[in-house]
Amino acid sequence: MRLRALAVVVVIGGCGGNGPQANGSVAAWTSSTTSAATLPPLPTPRANHCSAGANGRLYVLGGNYKPAGAMDFVALDDVEVADQNPDGSLGAWRKAGTLPSMLTGCTATSDGKRLYVVGGLFTDETQRDQVWAAALQADGSLGAFAVVGPMAAGHTIVSSQAFVRDGTLCVFDSTISVDGTGPEGIVLLHAPVVEGAAPTLGDWTIDSGPPGFRGRPQYAVTDKNVYALGGYLGGDQGNTVVTDGFGAPFSTSAGMGASFAAAALPAPRAFGAGVGVDDWVFVLGGKTEIFAGAGTPDVFAAQVLGDGTLAPFASIGSMPDGRTNMDAAVVGDFLYVTGGGTTGGGLDNVFAAQVRF
Repeated sequence: MRLRALAVVVVIGGCGGNGPQANGSVAAWTSSTTSAATLPPLPTPRANHCSAGANGRLYVLGGNYKPAGAMDFVALDDVEVADQNPDGSLGAWRKAGTLPSMLTGCTATSDGKRLYVVGGLFTDETQRDQVWAAALQADGSLGAFAVVGPMAAGHTIVSSQAFVRDGTLCVFDSTISVDGTGPEGIVLLHAPVVEGAAPTLGDWTIDSGPPGFRGRPQYAVTDKNVYALGGYLGGDQGNTVVTDGFGAPFSTSAGMGASFAAAALPAPRAFGAGVGVDDWVFVLGGKTEIFAGAGTPDVFAAQVLGDGTLAPFASIGSMPDGRTNMDAAVVGDFLYVTGGGTTGGGLDNVFAAQVRF
């Protein structure tokens, strides 16, 4: 079984106005390998999981791992949560809730009121292609997960990126034609969350980016724009990992606007993580090959210019170790990278670094 890479990054909190802002740098990384007292490792190793920040806490959901000496992967159904301290350290992990069944390749986000899980590969196939939500309790625990609506027809979301803006749930999908005749490319799907005794989703709107399949790019979202960076080209283009990508303006009222070319990454990357923080875009880890190779430790950053285009990316250092199949989330002023692997198997390690100053 091949690990699927995750690029699901949720930015929660952050300071506007005169508060701390990203400046394109990342402070020194800490790791639960060397600082377990202040950055506890995950209770269970995992890759192919998803994570989200909400209300000063970091949540990690599902995933799978390969125990030492085992032939098969073990899928997980737990949701773990850790409280963030003012210095970016984390309290002890504790179980916040349980997913409807074991889940890999999930995509998660939060609006501060509830935790959303979009798509993924549930072991119970009747639970797939749905959007699930669980209420966030004051102590960080979760209410029971319930379906708020189906995914848009024809879209099976696996290891993507989602976010909530102005009461609208948004998620990326990279579409591929099964019979060679349909459209291929990255799309952004968005649907309003209708509040009530039980929240439900309104109708999905589907906005298309440039044509052409792009597998496992690194997504990033800022206040006014969305980006898909790198990834790999499929089919007759030989699964080549690339450096280019695109950006587009986005608002919940107008949808995703006309796309434009994004600055090229310093090196080809797919299966990594992307994140937008204030007016900066960061790309972390990933690989240069599809079916082989190890995750890289590299961190790239580019500033968002006034017209939404990106200044040239710069290499701004390294994570403590190479990573692929990890997940990342920003909570307040700090960036967290959880689990993943160098080549596979799943890890319990957590990395953290300040990204707003």
